[in-house]
Amino acid sequence: MKIEEIYTRKKLRQAKLKQLYDLYFSGGPEWPSKTKVMGFTGTKKQLYIDNEHHKAYRYLFARQMGLIT
Repeated sequence: MKIEEIYTRKKLRQAKLKQLYDLYFSGGPEWPSKTKVMGFTGTKKQLYIDNEHHKAYRYLFARQMGLIT
């Protein structure tokens, strides 16, 4: 694997985390509520645009579950 690919994957994961962070903190004082979005929404086709996005989501989920340190 080339070093450029590693940096590209890392930047993609950081972008996804930033999107989640922005979603979480955009709710204001009434957060959480049933009308606020608490995560990414869409179909698999919309979320998993390509293999790299799929890998990014799997990596972030595994980190959250403590499977990767």
